[in-house]
Amino acid sequence: MTSVTQPRSPSTPLAAGPEHVVFAADDSFGAVAAASWLQERAAALPMTIEVAVVEGHVRAAQHHGTPHRIGEGVAWSMREHLQACIPGARLTVRTMTGDVAHSLRSAASDADLLVLGCNRNGFWKHLPVATRSTRIAEIAVRPTVVVPAHWTPRRGDVVAAVASHGGEAVTDWAASEAAAMGRPLVLVRGNLLPWSAGVTALPVDDTALLDEVDRRLLATLAARARAAHPGLDVRTELEHEGLVPGLVELGGTAAAIVIGTHQGGGPRLGSVLRGVLESPSCPVVVVPTGPVR
Repeated sequence: MTSVTQPRSPSTPLAAGPEHVVFAADDSFGAVAAASWLQERAAALPMTIEVAVVEGHVRAAQHHGTPHRIGEGVAWSMREHLQACIPGARLTVRTMTGDVAHSLRSAASDADLLVLGCNRNGFWKHLPVATRSTRIAEIAVRPTVVVPAHWTPRRGDVVAAVASHGGEAVTDWAASEAAAMGRPLVLVRGNLLPWSAGVTALPVDDTALLDEVDRRLLATLAARARAAHPGLDVRTELEHEGLVPGLVELGGTAAAIVIGTHQGGGPRLGSVLRGVLESPSCPVVVVPTGPVR
């Protein structure tokens, strides 16, 4: 069941008009941080914003007998907050019921961007249990931004984690973001060399070949970003100690980390995406790649 309190504005391509953003609102500190991130972005990019609330996602609704009224109240309060922060944006409100992850996935299916907060803090943060925001990002079919509750604005790089498959989509999104926001772009590739079943390192010639292949991929993607955005400051890094630790370290000063995922593929054991999302030090942008599932 869906209640639309204002007509929903149609999604339009970035080149043709304002960016269409679906903002997942609730009554958490993460949502407030996500609103601040959106305010900073709106200074460079015009946008229309749909404030979306899923009943049951609002914590207060779990302790009162009127979840619909509370959820809709949160939606309109966040709309007023965004209106004050981003006066030029067109704002609409939508309230939904059902599973949170799939409701937001559906609401964002024709949007340019889905934005939500992450509240991984407190007593349970050390446990390997995915937060709601992680589960939403893992099944994303549109670019999805997860903003940690402790985020504050910073002038850092846009960091993109590129893979052999889908690296173009991640690079294109990250390069466009870096160019629009006036930030440098850093392309990062993991190069944790595999070991044989006999616990013997690969021959030197083979490791050198793998290293060269990764460097060529980075160089190709860097050239692609520069061709699309002349004058963009693009750097490359090859991580030999593991991609997740490298991205977490870079995220300490980055404006954002951009990483790809198979559209709707869900979680995977040892996922780099989950490793980054479960300890975010800056906003994480998940760019879907591959066919929708």
